[in-house]
Amino acid sequence: MEKFKERREEIGKEIEEIAGEIRVKKSYLKKIEEEDFSKLPPKVYTRGYIKEYAKFLGVSPDTSLDAYERYLKKENRHDEIADSSRPLSVNEDSETACCSLFSRSFSRKILWIVPLVAIIAIGIYLVFRGIEPDLHMQVQVQPQENHVLYQPKKLALPPAAEEIKPEKEIAVVAEEKRRLTIIATHMVWFQVVIDGVETREALLHPGERVRYEAKESFNLLIGNAGGVKLKFNGKEFRDLGEKGQVIRLILPVQTYLEGE
Repeated sequence: MEKFKERREEIGKEIEEIAGEIRVKKSYLKKIEEEDFSKLPPKVYTRGYIKEYAKFLGVSPDTSLDAYERYLKKENRHDEIADSSRPLSVNEDSETACCSLFSRSFSRKILWIVPLVAIIAIGIYLVFRGIEPDLHMQVQVQPQENHVLYQPKKLALPPAAEEIKPEKEIAVVAEEKRRLTIIATHMVWFQVVIDGVETREALLHPGERVRYEAKESFNLLIGNAGGVKLKFNGKEFRDLGEKGQVIRLILPVQTYLEGE
C-alpha cells in the first residue's frame, strides 16, 4: 500500500520504530506496504495488523482494508476455477459410472427381494404350524377382567427412623462455576469456546481485559502468546509463549499446543 509508505515517510518514521510501538513484526508491516499479502498470517490476524498500522499513521482503517479484501476475492476465484477445471481421468469416469449403475440396480432389486423373502418365510412358518395363511386375518386382544392389584402392607418404621426429618438430611450444594479473565499486556487476538458450545472472539489492546464464566471448560486460541496473561479461578498464568506465537490452551486441563 503506497499510501502507507508515503504517510510513514511524511511523519519521518522507520518501519522498525513503528513495529516496536504497535507490537507487529517489521516483516509484516513491510509486506503490507508492498501489498504482498500471500506471505502474511491468516486473514483474521492480517486485518487486525492493517487496522493497527492505519490507526498509527492516521489513515482510515476501513478504507485501508480495500486492497486486502480485493486480494482475498481474487484468491477465492482462482481456487474455484482451479477446482472446476480439473478433468476427471478415464478411470474416475468409468468407476463413477459403474458404481452409480450398480447402486441403482441393487436398490431396485432390494425393493423386491426383501418383501418377497418376508412373505415366503411367513408362509413356511404357517404351513409347518398347520395353519392356512389368511392375509385378511385380524387379531383382537380381549381385555382381561378381575385384575387384582398387589398392594404391599405399610411397614412401620423403627422409632429412630421416624424421628429423622427429611429436611435435615438434604444438603443443597451450589454449582461451582469456572471463571476466566483474559488480560492484554500487548495487542492480542483470541478466540474462546465456552463449554464446547458458545464461541467468543476479540482483539484486545494493552491494558484491556475480559471475563467469562463456564460450567465445564474453556478452549482458547491465542494469536499472541507473549502479549497476554490469564487468571483461571484465582490462579494466574504468565509466560504462555513468545510474542507473535499462536497457541491453543484448554482449561482446566491446563495444557497447550503450539499452533502452526
